[in-house]
Amino acid sequence: MAAPGSRWMLCGGVAALLAGIAACLPSFPGETTTAGSPDATAPSTTATNDAAPQMPAGNHDSSVDGSGTAGGVGDGATLQGGGSDASAVGGSDAAGSSDAAESSDAAGSSDATGSSDAALADAAFDAEPDQAGGCASSNLTCDGGACVDPMTDEDNCGECGHSCLGGSCKTGLCQPIVLGTFPDNGLGIAIDSADVFFTNGRTSVYACPLSGCPATPNAINTGFTNTTQLHYSSSTGALYVGDIGAGTETSLTTSGGVNWQAAESLNDPQGETEDATYLYVGDENQIDRFAKSSGTFTVLANGIAGFVWGVWYDSATSNVFGAVNGTSGGGLIVSCPVAGTACTQITLATNGPAFETMVIGSIVYWVDGGDPAMNNTNGGLFMANSADLGNVQAVAAGASYGFALALTADATNIYFTSGSSGNVYRCAIAGCAGAPTTIATGQGSARAIVTDSVAVYWVNDAGQVVKVAK
Repeated sequence: MAAPGSRWMLCGGVAALLAGIAACLPSFPGETTTAGSPDATAPSTTATNDAAPQMPAGNHDSSVDGSGTAGGVGDGATLQGGGSDASAVGGSDAAGSSDAAESSDAAGSSDATGSSDAALADAAFDAEPDQAGGCASSNLTCDGGACVDPMTDEDNCGECGHSCLGGSCKTGLCQPIVLGTFPDNGLGIAIDSADVFFTNGRTSVYACPLSGCPATPNAINTGFTNTTQLHYSSSTGALYVGDIGAGTETSLTTSGGVNWQAAESLNDPQGETEDATYLYVGDENQIDRFAKSSGTFTVLANGIAGFVWGVWYDSATSNVFGAVNGTSGGGLIVSCPVAGTACTQITLATNGPAFETMVIGSIVYWVDGGDPAMNNTNGGLFMANSADLGNVQAVAAGASYGFALALTADATNIYFTSGSSGNVYRCAIAGCAGAPTTIATGQGSARAIVTDSVAVYWVNDAGQVVKVAK
């Protein structure tokens, strides 16, 4: 409790106060006080703090499929320190006191109002910050007043309301969750609103809920020889599966039934993309085209010098872009009009294979494995304008990003994998200054990656299907 001002002196204990505080008070020139009555008006002491500081801004996801956050850490939340009471008012009885009429204070005394010692003591006590029960300076006040640590809280990881979807939170980043384990390496992955589907390069296509797999993932179809990539079409509700062993492309229901199978003796069916009518499939030396409803087959483009491992349909240009592992070494990016005219292609200066590609706005992105003669240390994520493919820029390249294998994106970020580091990275579409954020480590060669509004999913060479909250 703070001591009263020097003008006032305590005299005696509680009994003396109760008997008459005025008897203890000194008189000052020009001032009269009616004995036995405290002053009519006691000062109101208000203890206020400066506005609570905001958490510094940070990186948060938003979503080409529509989700995420662009704001800073703790949007709409403030740090809660040991705050003072909003107002601490000490006062005496106002009613029934003769001080208002009799005291010369009202007539110009420098002491405008009086107060009893008890009132001043209460005001001083209430003005002190109340540290008990307050949040630490690095914490957030979330969920209607709950104090949380955004570095570790699984439901408020990095910011209020950011759930890790059952995963842990470490240093403000959600940690990956293994949804399930299956035989052999993961090669293809796709999702719908309820399930994740994946292939392992062997005979089966698997499925399990987005929330997690049972001990043994459900093999919805086991009739393949050597499955590769996998694509889900929301327009047809079908899964499309390439089989390099049998040279086929197959349309499945999400429960595993066969809609159609095109046995066209394909050489190496890999990446898949679609427009409103057709499914486009990367193949050796060509890009194949199938009617989504029937499987009717034509060749969109041929004469491509390599294996087209990744494809992407761009509606703005009506072109299919392909990422190519060149047959004579090195890689290519090709742009092939769906009208069937000749493709445009560039040879990559990195001398590494291009594995997957996608187009966002007018920019073509691709992952580059890097030059094997340099231990893939010049691989990574690259981009070029779709109208000027020869003007290539590195988004994130170097030893940490080498042997880059897969990529996906949402409205705000690009996500890609690196076989050299075994990491999964996030880079803002607006740019990440060559230093993307690591969202997962220890993933080996993660060969395929997809995203929805809340999470990123991939398969790795440990036979795992994994997700992490955005």
